[in-house]
Amino acid sequence: MIIVIAYGAVQNDLLQLHRPETCYSAIGYTISTSRRRQLPIGGNALLPVRELTASNDSRMEQICYWTRIGDDLPTDGQEQRRVKLMQQLNGYLSDGILVRISTPAPDDPRVFAQLELFANAMLAAMNPADRMVLIGRPLAAQLMTR
Repeated sequence: MIIVIAYGAVQNDLLQLHRPETCYSAIGYTISTSRRRQLPIGGNALLPVRELTASNDSRMEQICYWTRIGDDLPTDGQEQRRVKLMQQLNGYLSDGILVRISTPAPDDPRVFAQLELFANAMLAAMNPADRMVLIGRPLAAQLMTR
């Protein structure tokens, strides 16, 4: 498994998260699957994630990722732009993070299940107070007893 975490201190027109479906397409991959999911991460807490299948002539990759901008967790580019705009209109230039977990594998629901298990294990292993960096303060607060 591959994990990539990209952080930006400010999300504005000069610096913003690049979603994997855009980046993979830019380097020649075709996105054949793109779906939004709610990943149960403990108690009633659900983490909004996006699952992708990306392939080129020689490789197929399964991807599970999420983005956090401020305390919001947008799952597509349109929602990301809306969140960023609303925060800026309120005078807040938020930070942002993208967490991508992926593996080279054929399109198979069991692969996505493994990626989700890894995401859960990673969040469970973290100091509860540090989870807010990856998933925002409101969702992290739901897991403080975990």
